Amino acid sequence: EFPYLITPLDAITARAQEDGTTVTSSLSDSDTARAAQIAAAADVAIVFISSDSGEGYLTVEGNAGDRNDLLAWHDGDALVQAVADANENTIVAVNTVGAIITEAWIEHPNVKAVVWSGLPGQEAGNSVADILYGAYNPSGRLPYTIAKSADDYPAQVLYESSAQVPDIDYSEGLLVDYRHFDANGIEPRFEF
Repeated sequence: EFPYLITPLDAITARAQEDGTTVTSSLSDSDTARAAQIAAAADVAIVFISSDSGEGYLTVEGNAGDRNDLLAWHDGDALVQAVADANENTIVAVNTVGAIITEAWIEHPNVKAVVWSGLPGQEAGNSVADILYGAYNPSGRLPYTIAKSADDYPAQVLYESSAQVPDIDYSEGLLVDYRHFDANGIEPRFEF
């Protein structure tokens, strides 16, 4: 629960009013045809995709506990693809609790930038707008390695449904995250 929330749409719209540009939006992540139609008429298209999780005690959109996969929720890959097919200056903003696989769209020639904002909090809109408008240079680093394939990670999702917490043998020692990639000669999409 935030005391207030500034959404990216609110902040970008406020910036656009300051510089005399127009913002047209679609808040549906399932109507890819409408998103493509709006994108085709724009100079720049910004697509927001997400992937969240619960935490065992918390269920988020029917997802209890950790995420079930490493994909963008709500068929976000299809949304990015549709918008990028329609607009040659597409920016993808990723709001996620961790890594997702971006291979479905990352090499699209019209995807010009990716802003990995994680879970940005109540100032989400202002922080993303500051980056998009060049008021702030995001010089941070990713806190994890983003793979090209889910199979590139040493641990895989357990799909068996059970009320019992599974036993996990952490036998990889120090070979976690980027160390795993380095030790196994795996080229990541984005390095730690």
